[in-house]
Formats: sequence, C-alpha cells, structure tokens
Amino acid sequence: MPGIDTGPGVETMIGRLDQALRVVAGASLALVFLVIIVQVAMRYLLQSVPFFMEEAARYLCIWGVFSGVASAIVHGTHIRVGVLQHFFDRLTGNSFGLFLELISFCLYALVAVYGFKLALFLHLEKSIAMGIPLSVPVAAIPVFFTVASVVSIVRIFTRINSRLKP
Repeated sequence: MPGIDTGPGVETMIGRLDQALRVVAGASLALVFLVIIVQVAMRYLLQSVPFFMEEAARYLCIWGVFSGVASAIVHGTHIRVGVLQHFFDRLTGNSFGLFLELISFCLYALVAVYGFKLALFLHLEKSIAMGIPLSVPVAAIPVFFTVASVVSIVRIFTRINSRLKP
C-alpha cells in the first residue's frame, strides 16, 4: 500500500490478498469474454444459444467488477477527492486522512453487512436460467467489501501508529 508503513507480515498478507483479488477479477472477466465469444459464435453458426450463457456472463461480470473494486481500495485508487484531502491534511497534520479512512471503514462495513443480509434474503430464490441461488452473485458484495473493511482497518491502525511514533 503506497505511503503506509506496515510491518512485513501485514504487508505480505495485504499483497497476497491483492494478488488473489486480481486473479479473481482477471479470471472472471476472461471467462465473461470467453462466454460472450462462444455465445456469438453459436448464434451465427448454429442459430441456437444455450439460455444460461447470458446469465453466466452477467454473474461472472459482477464478481469480476467487485473484485476489481476491492483491489482498487487496497491500492488507494478508489474514487475520492484528493485535492481536498491534501489541503486538509496540511492544515490538520494528517488528521483529516485518518478521519476519511474512518468514514471509509464505516461505509465498507455497512455495505458488507447489508450485502450479507441481502444474500441471506435471496438465498432461497433461484435464478431463472441457471437455477442457482441468487445469493451466489449477490455474495460478491459482502465478500469484497469485507476485504475492503479489513484493508481500511489496517490503514487506520497504521496511521495511528505512525502518529504515535516520536
């Protein structure tokens, strides 16, 4: 994580976590590409497409995008107003960054909790084409926002520890 002084164990864990997120995102989006190519080829060559292919591509895309979002959060490249943060950090001595990180953690945790509740609510519902529980695609929300929450906690403790050092 750029600009954050973490211990070697935590840094290794976050690095492996980010690598896993990137593998999931890359594999999901590669499979989406493959499913769509097969779908188009079957439509023109055989005039028939299995009905589940579009739904599979949609669900893979959901997992790929949310995994990419979590990876962006690990790298600190998620959407934010950097100009204001740098301005207020200079005025407050980096306290504003800690405040923003606390707000981010609250947001990530809130989304993870409500995503988990939504996945539980949808678990008994089945998708139309594939017949899998709708909790499968929705589970991407709590999984990847829990990862974002953990990364945010690491950043909060790192900022606090760096402020306490003489």
